Amino acid sequence: MPALVARLPEPDPLDPLREEFPRWTFSWAWSGATSGPGCTTYRASRDGVTVTSQQPAGLAEQITRLERHFYW
Repeated sequence: MPALVARLPEPDPLDPLREEFPRWTFSWAWSGATSGPGCTTYRASRDGVTVTSQQPAGLAEQITRLERHFYW
């Protein structure tokens, strides 16, 4: 009889960004391809401005730049 293994849910990589930038809305989309690996695209939006990146760190960098230079 095989052993039962409990799998814990993986943490959402956007949770730290949600805490750091609470006025932004975050989402992600995974695009698959039959001929190769898929990729995840992360999005952040606020007041009609949307930024995207393939890494959460890229979103943080773009948001930080916008927060410094964009007047909400």
